[in-house]
Amino acid sequence: MIFYYQKGGLKNMKPKIIMHTQISLDGRIKGFDNPEVYYQVAGGIHSDAVLFGSNTVFTAFEKYPAETEADFEKIITSPEDPRPIGVIPDSRGILRSLHCLRNLGYLKEIVILVSTATPKEYLNYLEEGITHILCQEMIMWTMKKPFRSCMSNMGVNTCGQTVAVD
Repeated sequence: MIFYYQKGGLKNMKPKIIMHTQISLDGRIKGFDNPEVYYQVAGGIHSDAVLFGSNTVFTAFEKYPAETEADFEKIITSPEDPRPIGVIPDSRGILRSLHCLRNLGYLKEIVILVSTATPKEYLNYLEEGITHILCQEMIMWTMKKPFRSCMSNMGVNTCGQTVAVD
């Protein structure tokens, strides 16, 4: 369920979700040589946030180089920046090399949703400069609280979803 921010506060409304996926003619959803093309096309879908699956991001960028110190520097964007926020639930702490997704230029910010079960080592990694939101409980199909937090804190009204179950 997605909550829209309106004058007067949060209102429980019908969700506005745009779903899209990359799939080959033989039905595969991973193993593509050029993820940049997919993200370029997905970037043309106008939404305030894009929900990615952590397995999807992990698979897309597992062959990319590790971060350098410069990759953790906070990027300052204008409030008028039309690019969406990338939201990635990752309570298991499997993602690294998030700079690859950020450096494609199609997202103005990446926000990682973590839970109380997320490994401390991963939380320390995120503290180096990656925006993250702690959700007390994270059940992938019941994302009401994490979305409410994104809605109220980041002005998200429309979410384009790229979650793939790997």
